[in-house]
Amino acid sequence: LASNVFYHQALARHLRGEWSAARRAHDDAMRVARANPDQLVATAAWAWVSAVLDGDAPSAATRRYLAGVPATSFTPMYENGVYYDLCRCHAGTRGFSARELLLRYDETDAVSFATVGYGVAMQQLLVDGDARAAARTLDR
Repeated sequence: LASNVFYHQALARHLRGEWSAARRAHDDAMRVARANPDQLVATAAWAWVSAVLDGDAPSAATRRYLAGVPATSFTPMYENGVYYDLCRCHAGTRGFSARELLLRYDETDAVSFATVGYGVAMQQLLVDGDARAAARTLDR
């Protein structure tokens, strides 16, 4: 329950553009989410974006937030496979590029595609420096 409270507090801060406050809440959520792989990947994906928006280099955010995410999907995910894929995208894992994720999730439900779309747009904007690609992704 605690990780869920911290997660939603962080998400609210993120959506308000309060990157530093979001990071603090993400840090709290990460501390208690380790035992729940679904919560861990969802928190890590949002924490990475908040950290980069707050000024961290993508590589620093990857070390801080994505290092604890398993490199393979051997650990079962019951709800948040999409966040696992975004973590792999942000970490630069082969087979999880922005383009590959958009293709993979193109025919899925609206919530999954919206989740991937936002995460991919942030990857395109913050890592690739391609504001046009990010805008096209968000317009889909």
